[in-house]
Order: sequence, then structure tokens, then C-alpha cells
Amino acid sequence: MSQKIGQIGEQVLSQWLIAQAWQILAQNWHCSWGELDLIAQTPAGVVAFIEVKTRQSQSLDQGGLMAITPAKQRKIIHTAQLFLEQYPDYAALPCRFDVALVQYQSITNAQNFYLPLPTPGLEFLGQRGPYRFFLLDYLTDAFTP
Repeated sequence: MSQKIGQIGEQVLSQWLIAQAWQILAQNWHCSWGELDLIAQTPAGVVAFIEVKTRQSQSLDQGGLMAITPAKQRKIIHTAQLFLEQYPDYAALPCRFDVALVQYQSITNAQNFYLPLPTPGLEFLGQRGPYRFFLLDYLTDAFTP
């Protein structure tokens, strides 16, 4: 998967969160320790650090879930701590670590436009160029510090 597809997956998820009345605080926030895909505030005021994994439907890592290893979790947690140090107003709010699993499907020609959903029951997130994006799963409090 190209980095571009992953970034588009993050963008369509961001738009979905906004439609759910979330506020996006940062996207692709970088520091010397790492990167946070999305940082958003829920309507209830919780700050969510969201790891987004974008995969094709036939991925072998459970839609990206297996890529979030304990080492990856520690890196995300440490990076989130640095974000909260830089933006202390958010440190006083409840925080959590979520995971969004996004699937994409290529629609490179007119015939593919009418393909069925990659997995029945998925929520359609949007289309960008020759790709359709779906929410495979959204895991709230997927891991804890």
C-alpha cells in the first residue's frame, strides 16, 4: 500500500468524525519520537489519539489490527504524552487511544464501480479518485497506557 492511500484513509476518516460532531485537533502530528495519525475531541470532550490503518479487503493482518503491536502502542502513547506536554490545555481532559480500521476498494474502471462492498455491512466513508473507502471497525479505548 502506498503512503498516499494511507493518508487518504486518514482524511476520509477525519471527515467521518467531523460528521459525527467531533473536532479534529491535529492530523499527522509529528515530533522527534513519532507521529500521531489523528487527534480529535469527541462531543463529550474526550481527547482521542487515533491510529488509522488503511488496507485492502484481502489484507492478511486483520485489516491492519495486527500492525498495532505492543511496541507500536508504546510509541503512540509516548508521542501522545509529548503532544499533551506541548498543548497542556488538553492534558486536563480525559484521553484515550482509539484505532480505526479502514478498507479501500479500487474502482479503476466503470465495471468496478458497481462492485459489492468488500465486506457486507461496512459503512461507506467516501470516494477519492479511483478508490472507495469503508469503515471496517472503530475500536474505542483500543489500548491503555
